[in-house]
Amino acid sequence: MTEICPLSGVHPDFTLESYVNLLEWIREVAPGVDIHTCSPEEVSYVAGRAGLPTREVLGRLREAGLGTLQGTAAEILVDEVRAVICPKKCDTATWLRVIREAHRMGIRSTATIMYGAGESADDRITHLDLLRGVQDETGGFTELVPLSYVFQNTPLYRAGLALPGATGREDVLMIAVARLYLDNFDHVQVSWGKVGMKMVSVLLLAGGDDLGGTMFEDEVSVDAGAGDASYLDPKEMARIAADLGRRLCRRSTTYEILEANP
Repeated sequence: MTEICPLSGVHPDFTLESYVNLLEWIREVAPGVDIHTCSPEEVSYVAGRAGLPTREVLGRLREAGLGTLQGTAAEILVDEVRAVICPKKCDTATWLRVIREAHRMGIRSTATIMYGAGESADDRITHLDLLRGVQDETGGFTELVPLSYVFQNTPLYRAGLALPGATGREDVLMIAVARLYLDNFDHVQVSWGKVGMKMVSVLLLAGGDDLGGTMFEDEVSVDAGAGDASYLDPKEMARIAADLGRRLCRRSTTYEILEANP
């Protein structure tokens, strides 16, 4: 195990001390493992509750054990879209500001885009362009993780406010366009729990170069309707890589190669 990734929404009872205590506990029981957690949304939320600048909150989290920041809660970085699909989350400017602050402090992060909920192609490009601009400034993103919207059990879809996810064609286009457009990103991840195992091979051929990880539990995707998002056996990873003529490597959160198949 190289990474522990606590992922949640914003808990209404959580304070800065809640996050600090959680990080310290994980660091104590799993020393040396990267703790990859806390979205810009969570950082902004606890900073507001504590009456502190977000930069100071990031410093406290790093002291407690934060290794890398989650680039989640981005959804689509267009405020008109956010007002529909995630109206309670921070706005685009806040998300970008916290990410920049983290990167400038030496805290690297992923970057994400959640697509297929009803945004336009222009919105997707606007989002990618903002990410590319940040990467030009800071170089702090480790990879892009496109997240195909899993719609089945979501209140947003059931309320008629979102479309039923991306098509397979759109999944391929997202990976391919991201790989071409984000020329300053080293890696584009294929989120196997969101697209299904057969699409994984297609997306790796379309420009993806990373499967993310084995994972042991992804309640967010499973609860949304992705039934097979809990665990990916490394043997299956090896089978997929061999079929594509690629070598399977185990990496750290920041892409240091730890072990490579012959």
